[in-house]
Amino acid sequence: MAAAGFLFGAWKIKKALNGTYNAHLGVWDSDGEGGFRPRLDPVTGMQEMGANCRNGGIYIPTCSFSGGNLMIAMFAIE
Repeated sequence: MAAAGFLFGAWKIKKALNGTYNAHLGVWDSDGEGGFRPRLDPVTGMQEMGANCRNGGIYIPTCSFSGGNLMIAMFAIE
C-alpha cells in the first residue's frame, strides 16, 4: 500500500508540473526580501527559461499541493 501511495504521489506531482509548464516564461527565485529575481544561466548569463508551478515565481501560481501534503494524506489513510 505504501509503494502504491508513493507511485501515485509521484504521478500526481509530475502531472501538476507538466500541466503548468510554460516554455516561454523565465524562472524566478525569491530575493529574500519578499520579491523575486530572475535565475540566470551560469554559462550564458541569460535568464533560464521554462517555468512551472514549482519555479514560476510571480507569473505562474504556486503548486496546489506538495510531496509533504501527499505523504501526510497517504499515512493518514493508512
